[in-house]
Amino acid sequence: MGRKLLIFLLTLVFLTCSKDSAPDEGLPIVTTDEPRSILRNSAILGGDVSESSEGTILEHGVEWGLAGIPPEEDNRIEIGSGPGTFRETYQIFEANTAYYYRAYAVNENGIGYGKVYEFTTADDMPCDYQMENHLYLNSMELVIDEFHISGSPGLGFANVSFFVGTVDDSTGHWYTVSLGFCELKAAFPLTGTYGIREDRTFFVDDCFDGKTHIRVNSNILDETLIVLNGESIYVENYDNKKMVFTFCDVQLSGNNTLNGQITYVDE
Repeated sequence: MGRKLLIFLLTLVFLTCSKDSAPDEGLPIVTTDEPRSILRNSAILGGDVSESSEGTILEHGVEWGLAGIPPEEDNRIEIGSGPGTFRETYQIFEANTAYYYRAYAVNENGIGYGKVYEFTTADDMPCDYQMENHLYLNSMELVIDEFHISGSPGLGFANVSFFVGTVDDSTGHWYTVSLGFCELKAAFPLTGTYGIREDRTFFVDDCFDGKTHIRVNSNILDETLIVLNGESIYVENYDNKKMVFTFCDVQLSGNNTLNGQITYVDE
C-alpha cells in the first residue's frame, strides 16, 4: 500500500510541475516570440495567437517597458488582428538598455498575454575611423573602388559587397569584401552590432539572428578569408540612403585582421 501511494504521489507531482498554466477562460491564447536580431536600437518582436482562441481577435501586437517596469499599455504597439503569427522589426529602443516585452491579443472578453521576455540592446561601437572607404588588411591599405548592394535576403551568400579593385597597377592585384545579411522582409541591415557566423549560407529557420558572414577574396590569396565566430562588425543605417560599415580589429582566418570603414550612399 505504501509503495502504491508513493508512486501515485510522485506521478501527481510530475503532472503538476509539467503542466502549463491555463489562460483565463474566454481570453485569447497568446505566445510571445523570443526577441531576435537584437541590435543597437532595434529588435524583432512578435508572437502567435492560437487558432483555438475563443471569440474574435480584434487586435494583436506587443507591449514593452524598461527593465524593472512591467510592459504596459502606454507602450503597446498594435500589429494587426485575427489569429496567427505576427512579427515585426522595431527601431524604437536606446543603445545598451534593458527592456521587458510580451505579446498580447484582444477579444470581446478582454486581453490575453504571452510570456514576458527581457532583452538588452547592444552598445555603441568601440572604434571610429575618420577616413571613409578605406580598409586595412593587416598593414595593407585597400581603397574601395566599387560598391554593390541589393535588398535581397541573404539566403545565397552576400547582398552587400565591396570591390577593392587594383592595389598595385603594376601587379593587377584585386580584393573583394562580401557581407551576407538576412533581415526580416528582405530589408537592408539595420543600425547595430552584427555578430559573425562562419557558415556561408543562411537558412530560413535561423535567419533572423542579428548576424552576418563575411569573406575576403583576392587573385593573390591561396584561399578565401573567413571572419571567425565571436567577431563583430558595426552598421549604421540612415533610412537606407546612407549605410556605414565599420570593422574594428576583426579577426579573419589565417591570422589576418580587417580594420576600417566603408560608406554606401544612394545617389
